[in-house]
Amino acid sequence: IPFTIFFFPILVTTPRGLREVEPDLLHLVRSLKGSKWQIFTKIQLPGALPYIFSGMKVAAILAVAGAIVGEFLGSDKGLGYLMLQVQVTLDTPAMFMAVIMITLIGMALYGLVLLLERLLVVKDARLA
Repeated sequence: IPFTIFFFPILVTTPRGLREVEPDLLHLVRSLKGSKWQIFTKIQLPGALPYIFSGMKVAAILAVAGAIVGEFLGSDKGLGYLMLQVQVTLDTPAMFMAVIMITLIGMALYGLVLLLERLLVVKDARLA
């Protein structure tokens, strides 16, 4: 479940980022006899990275939610399963622990995406 939830925000934003490249820049590289691979790797992909990372930020949080829902539905271990078990016994501290762990995992994944974005995307090109 997490993969399917993670995949679609990136799938939606990537083509938009590839289309947002300046046409004049593409014409310039084509006039200089740039190959399709060069156009993709030097122009389109770097221009699409802010959009890709924007989708990855959304996807990182949705993947955690998808994993928890998957554990709710059909697992015998994990935080989702733990939450179902402690709900029955009304173990409030364990429920808070599970919620805090889920929050920390989501924040860690989001932070990892932010770190990768800072390493790979030029500062002026980042989306807010």
